[in-house]
Amino acid sequence: MDTPSRVVELRCNVDDMTPEAIGLAIERLMALGALDVYVVPVVMKKNRPGHLIVLLCAEARADEMAEHLFQNTTTIGIRRVACDRYVLRRAFYTVDTPYGPIRIKRSYGYGADQRKPEYEDCVKAAQASGVPFEQVRRVALERAWQVNPED
Repeated sequence: MDTPSRVVELRCNVDDMTPEAIGLAIERLMALGALDVYVVPVVMKKNRPGHLIVLLCAEARADEMAEHLFQNTTTIGIRRVACDRYVLRRAFYTVDTPYGPIRIKRSYGYGADQRKPEYEDCVKAAQASGVPFEQVRRVALERAWQVNPED
């Protein structure tokens, strides 16, 4: 059985950044190596609306990612929480569809087996063939379960 991996959550609140600036910060932080970044609306002191920014990173990169968080947001304080994380294994394979090849992401382990067509491949195939996105996605997902990726 797989064992949990160790990660760090860096959390900060902001109430003075525009949505565009937050979006750019997320893009930059992901490009700089964050495992994930998400934003939650919160109510801050004096009942001001604000945002909780949560950055997930490898434990070894926490100090570096905290610097990037300070540089790319207006926060003046960051909270650090170390935690264990369960992660499914991932594998990619390709299925043939009437709309062209579509990559499938398989996530599995801990008794789970999930399959999902890659969004970008479905968009490209839908645009090229003139059919709705959902039709391509549905056919690709059906094919994904007809294939044993370990063959």
